[in-house]
Amino acid sequence: MVARQSAVVEAMAAKDKAALIRLLQDSHAYLKSQTGVSVFGIQSADLKTIVRLHDLGRDGEDVSTSRPIVVTANRSRQDQTGIEIGSTGILALRGVVPVMKGSDLVGTAEIGFELEPLLRSVKAASGADIAVVLSSAMTGVSTGDNRTGGDLVLSDSTDSRLFEQLIASSSLRLAREPLQVEATVDGEDYGISIDPLQDYSGRMIGGVVGARSFSSVHRDAVRDGYFVLFLAFCGLVICYSVLVVAIRAFVMRPLAALNDYVDELAKNNLDIETPAPSGTREFARLAKSVFGITDQHVEKERARKAGETSTT
Repeated sequence: MVARQSAVVEAMAAKDKAALIRLLQDSHAYLKSQTGVSVFGIQSADLKTIVRLHDLGRDGEDVSTSRPIVVTANRSRQDQTGIEIGSTGILALRGVVPVMKGSDLVGTAEIGFELEPLLRSVKAASGADIAVVLSSAMTGVSTGDNRTGGDLVLSDSTDSRLFEQLIASSSLRLAREPLQVEATVDGEDYGISIDPLQDYSGRMIGGVVGARSFSSVHRDAVRDGYFVLFLAFCGLVICYSVLVVAIRAFVMRPLAALNDYVDELAKNNLDIETPAPSGTREFARLAKSVFGITDQHVEKERARKAGETSTT
């Protein structure tokens, strides 16, 4: 949008820094506050910085050797997007477009986003700590500070202490394919994922590292395991109670009624009322058969007693 504003094109063609500031400072303030744009720069066709809206005190710099993404957009006259380390050492996600006046190139316009806010967004979404590490050999970044270990330099992260320890312990290594490794830091077990990081041109410059503690996952698993066991115990108690009630209703009570009936018959109590068969279908069939036999016995006993009384 910037590259297609006629007033901006004219100001760039004239290398009018004051006009560019007047035209673009409101857009820069809006983009910075609303979208996190941290870099907003305009370069001339001869690869000199006309204005840095994010750093107004620095202009006139020759970027022909320090800014490959700008050089590529300038020479190819094609939009360029990707990651690049700036002349001030800022690693940012950048977009650069050529600005044309008719068929003539008048310069390039650039915006960029620092990676740390993006890393924090990823952490909020995934729960894992995220870092960008650079290879000194691949980028020329100095390793002369306490945030380095061997060839690796910690650029941005959501937990600098954690990743400094991982780098110092040689737990991290770069490869052109994604890697998954494990490491222990301060007694915590971490699962680590390392993805290759490439700049705008496809050249590998480092890696994006994600680290998440297994220990917290294990604690959550143990807690969930106890909860599942508690639910299983409650379910067992409920099932046992239902089973006991069912056995009492369908087996024990009908069996007790049958036992009481047979006991009364054994006492020669012929006036006892025959109970109705109950319980499960099989038990009811058994009870019905028993009641049929005992009823025949009762009728014979009654007939015998009646005959004895008649004889008397």
